[in-house]
Amino acid sequence: MPKSSNSWLRVLIFLGAGIAVALQVGKVPPAIPAIQNELNISLTEIGWIMGIFSLIAASSAALIGLLADRAGQLRFVLCGMFLTASASLLGSFAPSSGMLIVSRLVEGLGFLMTVAAVPSLIAGAMSDERQKTAFALWGLYMPVGSFLMMIVAGPILEGFGWRPVWWIAYIVILIVMVPVWWAGKPQANQETIPKQKLSLRESFSVMQRSGPLTASAIFGLYAGLYMILTGFLPLILTQNDGFSLPMAASFGAAVVLFNAFGNAFSGWLHSKGFASSTLIIWAALGIGISGSIVFLTDTPVSLRIAAALFYGAIGGLIPSSLFASVMLIAPNKSSFATVNGMLAQGSALGQLTGPPLVAALVSHFTSWTVTIPLVLLVSFACLLGGWHLRRFEGYTNPS
Repeated sequence: MPKSSNSWLRVLIFLGAGIAVALQVGKVPPAIPAIQNELNISLTEIGWIMGIFSLIAASSAALIGLLADRAGQLRFVLCGMFLTASASLLGSFAPSSGMLIVSRLVEGLGFLMTVAAVPSLIAGAMSDERQKTAFALWGLYMPVGSFLMMIVAGPILEGFGWRPVWWIAYIVILIVMVPVWWAGKPQANQETIPKQKLSLRESFSVMQRSGPLTASAIFGLYAGLYMILTGFLPLILTQNDGFSLPMAASFGAAVVLFNAFGNAFSGWLHSKGFASSTLIIWAALGIGISGSIVFLTDTPVSLRIAAALFYGAIGGLIPSSLFASVMLIAPNKSSFATVNGMLAQGSALGQLTGPPLVAALVSHFTSWTVTIPLVLLVSFACLLGGWHLRRFEGYTNPS
């Protein structure tokens, strides 16, 4: 097998690791009604089951990335995947909400360990000139993993309940661990991550640099807006446009799918030489316009759906471009996992704070239109962040 083909195969395997752990994100929303009925739990407990992932990431993702840089990426990925799989199996036997919440907490920790360290393995698999495209494709892991589980979970939930969904997530992760172990082993003539480990002082210095901080902030703003739109779109379609719940949910899943297409398209654009900052700026403009249309009360339903799908697609340029920019904003390859941990933490903070903020605004003003100024403000901030990242374009980091 040619070396280039072998490299891309390994990148696809590492992407598979991210997709496998992202199943944990997509399995919960469709299973909520079944869990609530079987365990007889409150709305508050459901909120903890859904939100504990973001809470863990928001409080510790950057630290997890720092530890990955020091412990070794392959070891960290495999440990994270095993931890996630084991917690999913534990959660499948939960007799109450308490055990399920604890299992979700451990799943979140394993998920973070995996996604913080995988990009460093991708960097080791590819030559420097192809790393940007490979990093951009890494952005596919979340929308693809969550979408696949949303699709698979439906028939299983209807026929067998929610626990088999947790078993499937457990089995898939264990299966994917085998090729990940193979792909992560040192191979002849590969690009490797430097063996020297950053000191704690150097790692904390990386976390204070303007590039990683700006990228983390952009990811947080984007992720918060993404969660607001995908989370509340089914509710808007049912309350404002008269859709049935299954039909509204299907359009929510379609937005996630279009987001995956956007991430893939971004990878192609990066391979053609487009700058990450340029794609972020254009995407920021796109999500500002389309997001405003979605939340405008008098928007015709066909235009609302089209705007939501466009939002998913154009928004997909942002996470992929941020991952592609890691090789520029990180001071060296030894700090890739630290920077990716910062991106994960920014994303989690946005997911954690965005939906409650919008829920409070809409409850107070009794109109979805009040969300539009927030959408425009967030998109403008992302645009400014993308403009700031232009200063790093064309700079090649020392290996």
